[in-house]
Amino acid sequence: MERTFKTLFDLTMKHDFYDNEKSNDFLFVPVGSTAQDMKNFKLLARTAKSDPGQPQANGLTVSYSDVNNSPHIPITGSSAPSLKFGLQLRNTEFFNYTTEVALLSGDEFFHYTNVGASEVLGVIELVRSVLKLRRRVFPHVFSVADPLPVTATIKVYNADNIELVEFGQTLVSEDGNFDSLIDLSEASDGIYTVKIISNAIVVQEDKFYVSDELTAMRAFGLIDISVVNNTDLSTKELRVSFTTRETKWKYFVVFAVPLANSDTIKLEQPSPSTLKFSEIVAAAGDLVTKESLESQNPGSDVRLYESDILVEYKESVPKNIKLKKNGEVLVLHMPAPSLSNVKPEAYIFI
Repeated sequence: MERTFKTLFDLTMKHDFYDNEKSNDFLFVPVGSTAQDMKNFKLLARTAKSDPGQPQANGLTVSYSDVNNSPHIPITGSSAPSLKFGLQLRNTEFFNYTTEVALLSGDEFFHYTNVGASEVLGVIELVRSVLKLRRRVFPHVFSVADPLPVTATIKVYNADNIELVEFGQTLVSEDGNFDSLIDLSEASDGIYTVKIISNAIVVQEDKFYVSDELTAMRAFGLIDISVVNNTDLSTKELRVSFTTRETKWKYFVVFAVPLANSDTIKLEQPSPSTLKFSEIVAAAGDLVTKESLESQNPGSDVRLYESDILVEYKESVPKNIKLKKNGEVLVLHMPAPSLSNVKPEAYIFI
């Protein structure tokens, strides 16, 4: 008897911030019934790591036990599981250089699934949606602008848009404001839609992912893979992609000796690069920073320079940015703004 493990699916976390385009920023945590499903179907999950010995991973491979070229426990029909892995973000700087995080509010997370995803050249980009993450019992506050007193009906629907009548409520408010409690403690983890109905009209509709486990771990997202059989996804690359932010870089340059009117300052990369900087007038938050630098460095001359073009955040940052005064190079290599700063700015003291 020959026993091996064969690939059920491969998942890659892609981010064009990184030189190798692989995001090594996450932990993958099996949630819900996934651990039991993996045990039942003799599945093995392992992570792909850029840095050996580190807990973060840039990908996930799930394999199945194969005996004599046949699955030990075949995945078929109605018994086929949906494998779910919570994403825990382990790198807070990720928020500073990733475009997609702007889609999230404080109580939301990303849900990624292969259901409805299309394949291009062997790659399946998982479908992303933004959902509100809630525990199984959660408060739901809303208002209805109807003639007082207001009667509102709360209806709950599952992911298949089937109404779950046992969780419905009818409430009355004297001022149109409602402070309700949605109790799905007897329901399974998953996607639910809550509709508020008044006078036979849906006045509010919200979609939630309900899970005590994901809420407790403060999940950044959920990988939700629907498996049809043992081979359907085995030759495909499942992928989650992130894009790097573009922004204008700023340099606060503190000259110990004030500049003369005749002085010429240039910040730029050597030709043929188009990355150049122009002096701008500090305003709003920049003005606060400028005044702070001036107070900390009495008698200095603080100037603010901004890139003329948008600059991508990259693991390998632009180099050879020179600061020249009247043609003389004062700084040969200007430092890049720190990724730990939300604002893309750096401070130079001359």
